[in-house]
Amino acid sequence: MDERRDPPPADESSRPVAVSPLPAPKAAWAAYVSHCRACSVCRDVDQHCDEADRLYQEWQARARRALQELG
Repeated sequence: MDERRDPPPADESSRPVAVSPLPAPKAAWAAYVSHCRACSVCRDVDQHCDEADRLYQEWQARARRALQELG
């Protein structure tokens, strides 16, 4: 019996890539999450990370400004 064969995947370089910056609140959240995932202090619940606090506050401020601009 003949088995179905999928077409070979397209060359990655031929695919169009949409490059657009993230909105400010999403970029701030991404920076916070990226930091927390990589930081050994953040992964330890018994420690406090000042950088994570700063990034979280930055995210909150940007989100607040974005909401004010909408309303």
